[in-house]
Amino acid sequence: MEQEKNDLIIRRGASHPEVMSLERRIELQKRSLVNLIMQETTPKSTLGSENERRMWNSIQEKMIQEQLNVFVLENRERYYKRLISDFRQKHPRMMENAIEMMRMTRAKTVAENLYTFLLQKGEEAKIKAATGSGGLRIIDHPVMPVNPISTNIIKRLIVGFFVGLGLGIGLALLREYMDTTIQSKEDITSLTNYTMLGMVPRFNGYTNTQAYGNRKRGKKTGRRKDDPSDVKNLINFMKPKSIAVESYRSIRANLNFVSVDQRLNDFVISSPNPVEGKTLSSANLAIAFALSGKKIILVDADIRKPRQHTLFNLKGAAGLVDCLVDNKPLSMIMHSSVVKNLTVIPCGKVPPNPTEIIGSRKMSALIRELRKHADLVIYDSAPLLPVTDTRIIASQVDGILLVVRHGFTIKAALANAQEYLETSHAKVLGVLLNQAPVGRRYGYYNYNYSYYHYHDY
Repeated sequence: MEQEKNDLIIRRGASHPEVMSLERRIELQKRSLVNLIMQETTPKSTLGSENERRMWNSIQEKMIQEQLNVFVLENRERYYKRLISDFRQKHPRMMENAIEMMRMTRAKTVAENLYTFLLQKGEEAKIKAATGSGGLRIIDHPVMPVNPISTNIIKRLIVGFFVGLGLGIGLALLREYMDTTIQSKEDITSLTNYTMLGMVPRFNGYTNTQAYGNRKRGKKTGRRKDDPSDVKNLINFMKPKSIAVESYRSIRANLNFVSVDQRLNDFVISSPNPVEGKTLSSANLAIAFALSGKKIILVDADIRKPRQHTLFNLKGAAGLVDCLVDNKPLSMIMHSSVVKNLTVIPCGKVPPNPTEIIGSRKMSALIRELRKHADLVIYDSAPLLPVTDTRIIASQVDGILLVVRHGFTIKAALANAQEYLETSHAKVLGVLLNQAPVGRRYGYYNYNYSYYHYHDY
C-alpha cells in the first residue's frame, strides 16, 4: 500500500483524492495490526492494578506503532533507492549534461547582453546619423593648389644611391670586424711566425677520366656510394692538371725545401680543431710524395676518430693499435694501396685509452722503426687543441704541418695552437690553408677549370 501510494504521488500529486483515500486505508490497516498484536502480546496474568494495565498497554502500543513506522520507513528507503538507481540508469551523463546546461546558460546570458549592447549602439548610431554630421568636425577647409608639387626624382635617386652605398659599406665593415676566422695568408703571418706552405682550393675530384665524362653527361658510374675506391677527393683519381693536384704538388715542393740542412724523415699533420681537413690533406700529401717516386708510409695516428681506412678501403684491417696493444708485427699492419710506393697503416681497433697508447714506449720505438722502412713517414694525428696526442707525437718526429680552414678556423685557435707547440718544443714546418676560394691569385688556372665545394673529412 505504501508503494502504491508513492506511485500515485509521482503520477498524480500528493493532494489527489486517491492518495488521500489510500493514506486513510494505510492508517486503518496500521490500527488493526496494532490491535491484533496487542491481543497476542498482552500477558495472561493479571497485573496489580488498573493503572499498571493501562500503562502497560500504552507502552506496548507505542512500541508496536514505532516498529511499524520503522518497517514503513525501511520500505520507503528501498523504494527511493530503486528510483534513484533507475534514474541513474536512464540518465548516465547527468553531471555532464548539467555542466553543459550551465555553460549554455552562461553563453546565453553573454549573448543576450551583447545583443542588448549592440542594439543600444545601433540606436545611438541612428541618432548620430540623423543629426547630419555623424559626429565629425571640420578642422581645416580644403585649398586648391596653384602650382604642381615637384617629384625631385634625380635628388631622390642621388640620396638613395649614397644611402645604399653607405649602408653597404657599413655592413661590409661590420662583417669584417665581426669575422674572427682565418681569411688569408696575411691573417696567418700576422698571428704567427710560421711559413705559409700553400693553399688548397675548394675542389671536386673524380675517379677517372671516364667517370668525369659520365658525370658531365649525367650518367651513373656503376659504383656503390660507400665504395672507398670511388672517393672523389683523393688526387690520384683526379685529372693530373687540375688545380687541386697542382696545389698539393706545390706544397710537396715547399716541404722539400723546409729542411735543407737535415733530411725530413717524418712529420705529423694536424689542425687546431676538428673538421678542418687534416685527414684528407694527409692522404693527398702522402699520394703526392708517392707519385714523385718516394717510398711513403701514411700512419693513421688519430686513434680517437680514424678515417684513413675509409679513404683507402681498409675497413677491418689490422693497424697501429693492434701493433702497440697486441704486438702484431709490422708486416701485418702495413697495407699497400692503389698508389704505387704508398703504404698505409690504419688505426685498427679504437682503444679506450688513446693518450696512454700514443705516449707509450712502444709508440716511440715504432716511430723510430718506421723511419727505416720508408723515405718519408706521414702521421695523421688528432686535433691539436682538444687532446694532447698530437703534441706527444710532434715532439718525437721531425716536424708538424698545421692545417687551417678558410673561413672556419678561429684566429684565437691558431694562436693557442702556436702556444701549445712552443710548450712541447715541436718544430712547425708550416701552415696549409685549406678550402681557400679560387680567385685571381691562382692565375690562369682560374680560367681553365671550374671547381665546387668538397666534403671535408
